[in-house]
Amino acid sequence: MITLNLRNKYKILYGQEIDGDVKIVSKKITRYSPHSRDIYEEWLGVFKIKGPKELIQVAIDTGIGPKNSAGFGCIKPIP
Repeated sequence: MITLNLRNKYKILYGQEIDGDVKIVSKKITRYSPHSRDIYEEWLGVFKIKGPKELIQVAIDTGIGPKNSAGFGCIKPIP
């Protein structure tokens, strides 16, 4: 789902499709809202992203996964 989401964002930003998969290690499942019955994934801590540099840049610029406008999926690169 993460790869598909980033590919869709890439297509919206650049008007073309991109191939490749993004892999992420280390995640924890949490609830999005205490009143919600839906469960969303939240990644906590330091993790490694592997994939095409173009998709990784889109992830840095726009966030990973859905609910970015609610503050989910924000990432910060560590040198």
